[in-house]
Amino acid sequence: MIALSMTVSAQADENWDAAKEALAICAKTFPNGTKSKDALKAAGWKYRGVESGMHIYTRNGFRAVAATNAGKSSGPRCFASASKMPVSLATEIAKTTLKDMKNAKELDKKASGGVARWEGQINGVDTILGVLDTVEFGVMRGAGVGFLSR
Repeated sequence: MIALSMTVSAQADENWDAAKEALAICAKTFPNGTKSKDALKAAGWKYRGVESGMHIYTRNGFRAVAATNAGKSSGPRCFASASKMPVSLATEIAKTTLKDMKNAKELDKKASGGVARWEGQINGVDTILGVLDTVEFGVMRGAGVGFLSR
C-alpha cells in the first residue's frame, strides 16, 4: 500500500511540475500565441486540437493541460492546469511567476470571486495573472493558473 501511495504522489508531482513548466512557457512567450504553441511543442507537450477557442496541449495522457488562444476575437490567453492540483498549489505557482510581471499588484479577492488575481505587464502587455479554482478537460480536473490580456 505504501508503494502505491508513493507512485500516486510521484505522478501528481509530475503533473503539477508539468503545469508549472507550461506557465513558465506562457510567461516567456505571452501574448504571442504562435510562440507559446511552438515552445509547448518543443517541450514535449502533445497537441490535441482546438476547444472553446483554445489550442489544447497535454502531458502524461490528459493529466496535465496547457492552452493558448486560438483566435484573435477573445484576446491573448495562456493557462496551465493539472489533475487534482489544489488551489493552494496553483496560487504558489502563480506567485513564482510574479517575478516576470512588471508593476504587479494583487487585486481584491472579493472582486475576483475569492480566487487570487494580480495585474501588471508581461512582455510589455497589460495582463491579469489569475488562479482558477476548477478546470476540467476529459479526465483532468484541478485548479489552474494563467494569463489573460487586459
